[in-house]
Amino acid sequence: MPVYNRFTQQEDDKLVRLVEEYGTKGNWKMISKKMHGRSPRQCMDRYVRFLDPSVNKDPWTPEEDKLLLELVPKLSPKWRQISLFFRRRNDIQCRNRYRKLCYELSKEKPKLEEENSNNNQQPSKPEVYQAFADLDFSTDLFSFGDESNNFGIFGDLF
Repeated sequence: MPVYNRFTQQEDDKLVRLVEEYGTKGNWKMISKKMHGRSPRQCMDRYVRFLDPSVNKDPWTPEEDKLLLELVPKLSPKWRQISLFFRRRNDIQCRNRYRKLCYELSKEKPKLEEENSNNNQQPSKPEVYQAFADLDFSTDLFSFGDESNNFGIFGDLF
């Protein structure tokens, strides 16, 4: 029976060792048997999204933020496709970063509009905010679907 709680540090360490031993391509079922109660899907998701050393965990750059803000209206809700435009960023990172930007920028836009109406001139905006300046915040920016179930490149889960 799969366990549905958070992975412990010991489980993370064990999962990394098992992936080093067995690899990722088509081996998730074998790995999960050694993880005592974790499903192949849980093992794969945890490794691919959080433990894989090739995933970029550095802070997002302004250039990445700008590109993300430009891509989402064109490709949303295809987070996996969007992630292909970023070196070593996964679909979950892209989705979470976009949601965070939406939240931050939705708070920033009223300030910029107020500044603009008070000064009757264009306020200075960082490059990232400029890409977001004309979006309508009355719509639900967080309702995009999640296409993170597409793991074909990682082999069979079962």
